[in-house]
Order: sequence, then C-alpha cells, then structure tokens
Amino acid sequence: MTEIKISDGITTITMPRTRQVQDAGELAYIEKEMASGKRVRDVKGFRPGFTYSWDYVPASTIAELITMLRGGSYFTVDYFDLDGVDKTDVFSVDYPTLKVFTFRKGVAVWHGCTLTIKAQGVS
Repeated sequence: MTEIKISDGITTITMPRTRQVQDAGELAYIEKEMASGKRVRDVKGFRPGFTYSWDYVPASTIAELITMLRGGSYFTVDYFDLDGVDKTDVFSVDYPTLKVFTFRKGVAVWHGCTLTIKAQGVS
C-alpha cells in the first residue's frame, strides 16, 4: 500500500500515493512536580503517529477531507508504517498543511501537502 484511507464510518477518502512518511510518535505520560521541586514522569506508553507528505493532492480531495475532519475527532485509518506494513487503527487526524495552490494539467491541486495522524490509544 502506498496510499492511506481515512473513514468516518460513512465516507472513505483515499489519499493519493504518498511521497514520504515520517515517524510522529510520542510518549504518553503524566508529569508531576514533587514537594522537593523534582519533576517526575509517569509514562503510560507510546502513542504511534505518522506524518505523510505529497507532491500534489487534488483540491477536491482536500475539500472532502476538511469536511470530514470538521465532523468528528477520531477516524479509522488504513495506513502503512515506516516498515511498509499495512495496518488499520483508530487515529486523530490533524488538518492538512497546505503550501501552494496551483493548476496542473487543468486540475486544481495543492502542492507540498502534509498530514499528521496520531493513534487514539497507547501501546
């Protein structure tokens, strides 16, 4: 798989073939300050996350994605990780970062688009 699919249970959006994937995972922890002033972290686990980037994404796909993102907070995502392994899980999806709006072969596209997803649960 070289593309990701984002679904809210009713609509599924298939993003184009990705150019690059980066790890955006993070530790999930609670940090407290002790009476002595020392800060202590209670690590809950690791929250997987990925940032995908594209050269060109059709403007219509971005419009559908933004409409879907306004409707909820967690989505089912068919994705691939850094090893290229296909997986499905529940993620929060950030709004895409869009750089340049242009026309390519008569089609409206966004150039230099990135999208970050972060897992709902920790492992």
